[in-house]
Amino acid sequence: MTFAEVKRLHAWAAWEQELLWNDLAEDLRRAINSSWSIGAANTSVRIIGVAQLIGPTPYGSVPWRLLASGIYAALLSAGGVPYELPSEEEWVSLEELMCPEHGQPREVLVPRYRSTVRRIFSDSEIAATIDTDTPDTEE
Repeated sequence: MTFAEVKRLHAWAAWEQELLWNDLAEDLRRAINSSWSIGAANTSVRIIGVAQLIGPTPYGSVPWRLLASGIYAALLSAGGVPYELPSEEEWVSLEELMCPEHGQPREVLVPRYRSTVRRIFSDSEIAATIDTDTPDTEE
């Protein structure tokens, strides 16, 4: 594989990962209890798998609800993926920007999604993604 092909593959994986965060937001919205579902678990495993390969999606590209609720941090932590969060000043700016159009502030979202964050850390499918080797391939 050439360097250009590797670069294109990385860009595609990063784009796919960003789409997966949006899929996770939709999975949670559709969940019967608005907390967790098999679909959310499956999407989470895919997000972690890509993040373990190329790193996390930057927090600015993740749906506000997932970032502000702590789901973004919890999912990446559960997968053993290092990540960065906004500074306190950035949180204030983000809330001023995002809340009028995209919902509620952290002080509302964190308690609302506390059970979701707990499910992330207790989900056996997610736990199985930590420290897993990729399948061997023949060269």
